[in-house]
Amino acid sequence: MTDPFHGKTFLITRDRRQSSSLVRAIEQLGGRCRLFPTIKVTAPLNWADCDNALQNIASYDWIVFSSSNGVRYFLRRAQKLNIQRLPGRIAAVGKQTGKELEKFDYRADLIPDNYSASGLLGHFKNRAMTSQRILIPTSDIGGDELIGGLKALGAIAEKIIVYRTGCAENDESNQVLQQIQNREIDVILFFSPSAVRCFLNLLGDPNVALLKSSQLILGAIGKTTARSLQENGLTVHILPLRSTQESLIEAITHFLKDKVTGSTPYV
Repeated sequence: MTDPFHGKTFLITRDRRQSSSLVRAIEQLGGRCRLFPTIKVTAPLNWADCDNALQNIASYDWIVFSSSNGVRYFLRRAQKLNIQRLPGRIAAVGKQTGKELEKFDYRADLIPDNYSASGLLGHFKNRAMTSQRILIPTSDIGGDELIGGLKALGAIAEKIIVYRTGCAENDESNQVLQQIQNREIDVILFFSPSAVRCFLNLLGDPNVALLKSSQLILGAIGKTTARSLQENGLTVHILPLRSTQESLIEAITHFLKDKVTGSTPYV
């Protein structure tokens, strides 16, 4: 049987820097990739809250990172303020966030098996959290599940904005739309709810129906991203068991093989 990736074109809606490893993996399996970043990440409008937290960093028991971007922007700011080491313990939402920490010579004390806010909360429920001071460096659109859950456990949780997430200005939108119409793209992969929102904005409301009626295969890295697709009336064909590149590749492989044999989609 032909390799399921052979001849398939994947549209990846993630930042180019974060996509290089995935692109290599897909191309090694015989697929083609087109990068179409839909979001842009920038520094916050001001650093006052972050700087205040860094100047009082010794007062926190935990620093919890929910994304690689949070790690990057927070620790670069720490370096700029000449803060050499962070005291206390560090938690990371997943393996990729943990790897970003290692680039700054830090190692996460806690990474949950379930790479999500709920996975982190599951681990913290088994710890004495009353009056523990927890700092959460995140984006301007970061959700409240984590901070709300920590407060419910008795912790003193504080969320600070260390980066902003907005929609990218992509002048290739018309070309991508044409490729979708011509069925030159087989699979579109999404890695965050904001990427879904920005992708739909770039396509424009009149063209969203095309995603519903075409033979496109839509994949989401995790349940929150999948929910965003579903809330826009779109079908999620591929949802990995874990929010990792390896699990995503496995899910794509299962789905494409099942599609050929007529089996149930892998979600």
